[in-house]
Amino acid sequence: MGRRITPGATNQSTIIRFLDDDQFTVETGNVAADVTLWYRRDGGAKVTFAASDLAAADSAHADGGFIHLSDGYYRVDVPDAAFASGAGGVMVGGTVADQIVIAEYHPLGSYTLDLPVTVLPFSGVISGSGLTQDRRLVAQQFCRAIWSISVYDSDSAAYDCTGLDLAMVIWDANTGAPHEPDFELRNYGGDTDIAIGGDDGNVLTVTLPPTRTQVARHYRWLLRTRTNPDALAKGSIEVEAAADIT
Repeated sequence: MGRRITPGATNQSTIIRFLDDDQFTVETGNVAADVTLWYRRDGGAKVTFAASDLAAADSAHADGGFIHLSDGYYRVDVPDAAFASGAGGVMVGGTVADQIVIAEYHPLGSYTLDLPVTVLPFSGVISGSGLTQDRRLVAQQFCRAIWSISVYDSDSAAYDCTGLDLAMVIWDANTGAPHEPDFELRNYGGDTDIAIGGDDGNVLTVTLPPTRTQVARHYRWLLRTRTNPDALAKGSIEVEAAADIT
């Protein structure tokens, strides 16, 4: 099974494999003229689309783009309609005379987690002594993760984050430190990884891009403001292989 893809995602590619139907050896010489490509969304009919040769493995996405990568594996650029919302998944495959094509199935959906976070203490301004307990977030390898974090003060009242410049600093738990982060998720400087919402302005929607989840890894995170390096909240992130998430 392939990676999970967010419904409505655009310019998505997948990889399928071609084998000889007699000797089961890999086929490395296919070009666009040889193949008919198709996708089938759960509950729907098979939809064919035309293949076109790509100039290189890292060429820009083009619907129907097709090129051999290595060992019988081919990149296929899939039309956006395959990943529209309304289906649980989509299978992408192809047909070539005298060959077996191993199709790829992609679940459609985001991995989300709602997490209440109590921030201590506040007293009207952020002094940031952090949480007394660790908070664990989970992401799926190769997928975007969306976490909804509700922020409360030490009296369990919703804490209004409206207008705050927020950053979630993330670093490798085995090799790094918060002052040397692997990357940051922010809502300032042109970044939109953290959105502030909710009726009380205390709900943070934090988005971890799929480019950050390519490797299964154990991270640490620390939530702070732009002007105060102290922790408002902290915890861990487990990026797990797709087979590990149920």
